[in-house]
Amino acid sequence: MPKKGVRIMLFVVIFLLILYLLAICLPYVPYKAVSKKARAAFDPTDCYSETVGRERADLLFDNQEALEMHLRLIDRAEKKITVATYQISPDTTAGRAYLVALSAAAARGVQIDFLTDGRNEWLSLRKNPLMQAFSRQKNVTISIYNPVDFLHPTTLMAAQHAKFLIIDDQYYLLGGRNLNDLFLGTAGPRHNQDAEIFVVETGEAKGSSLRELESFFKELKTDVRTRPFRQTKESAAIRKEEKALHSEQAALRKKYPAAYEKQYDLLKQTVPTNKITLLKTAATPENKPPLLWDQLNTLAASGKQVKIITPYLMCGQPMYRDLEQLFSKTEKAAILTNAPESGANLLGCSDYLNQKERIWSLGAQVNEYSNQKSLHMKAYLIDDRLSIVGSSNMDMRSVYIDTELMAAVDSPALFQKLEKEYDQMYTASRTVQKDGTYKVHADFQEKELSTGRKILYTFLRIISPLIRRFI
Repeated sequence: MPKKGVRIMLFVVIFLLILYLLAICLPYVPYKAVSKKARAAFDPTDCYSETVGRERADLLFDNQEALEMHLRLIDRAEKKITVATYQISPDTTAGRAYLVALSAAAARGVQIDFLTDGRNEWLSLRKNPLMQAFSRQKNVTISIYNPVDFLHPTTLMAAQHAKFLIIDDQYYLLGGRNLNDLFLGTAGPRHNQDAEIFVVETGEAKGSSLRELESFFKELKTDVRTRPFRQTKESAAIRKEEKALHSEQAALRKKYPAAYEKQYDLLKQTVPTNKITLLKTAATPENKPPLLWDQLNTLAASGKQVKIITPYLMCGQPMYRDLEQLFSKTEKAAILTNAPESGANLLGCSDYLNQKERIWSLGAQVNEYSNQKSLHMKAYLIDDRLSIVGSSNMDMRSVYIDTELMAAVDSPALFQKLEKEYDQMYTASRTVQKDGTYKVHADFQEKELSTGRKILYTFLRIISPLIRRFI
């Protein structure tokens, strides 16, 4: 082919690629606003109650205890198990254990309703023999939220990022943990610091958070973009994994004996709550108005003191303005986030290096965390009674694009547990002073950036302004 023809073809390919990328991104470029009607409909006082309610709660911070609780609840299910997750990794120890436990429940007649995000299916599940084997189990239904469809690029951006487990209309877990070794158990070389709320329904109550959560799952499952998991052609590898799902159940009980201890009292681990309110984005995969973000800020501004835990901050100008307004209304405000040397999200850390002066000027004390684990927790502590825990990061994806879920719990006893965890993480942080220097606390672990990470950060800091709206 003549050189001129090659150049023309190359130009056409690049032009079409640019058009394709624009089709992916442009629908999500505008910052939508919350309507006056929607804002007026939310009253922060509705998240509080002066009487004790029928739901009790606990917080799970330790990864091993979290895995054991997940397995424990699955084992005690009698009728139905509902799972929604952004990511499950079947080839990890925790991911495999999860599917074996769910298969055991399905074998005894429990209905399993499992939903995960389309990216997770595309990258990890569709050709995975264990997931394919799990999908073939009796009583198992798997749904894929917003499946990857390259013929429709405008749908590729949005993700289902909420994570929760519901058992028999009586218990649920909700938080930020994905189903793999980073978040559950002690296997694997690296682990993240996260949190989940465990809720027990002690009596039938109209409008309970558990009923809200079941309704939210129904919205996710019945969305027009949700479809069943696609099974591939049966193979020897799939048949092998089908046998393993049954043969490994006894070994799972031996490996995690604490999870299968029948004397374990679920109710005894919890504390009373006055009220639990679910705060969520729209379930549809689209560019969304920042309703959840607006509600979080409204709740925080209604208190005198607020402490925020977030893995990273990637804010657009509207979000920065909202934070400035929030912190100007509170008597005391603090943010706890990963130090760039230790955070697991490299894009988030590199963007922080670009934006840190802007973040430091918002009016809140900024504390950079560095310890053995990378911080993945998303939480708010308001005054001395409201704890908010869930999946929503302080970034533009969580605020405008992804499907997110947070639980606001009015409970002084639960607040004390979250505050104790915050205080421990605070001692493993360094506080930014007004002159830009640091006050280093006792358990902060100094870490030197490797040469490779320095080079990577240099590159990411250059491209971050171009892609930070979408990452």
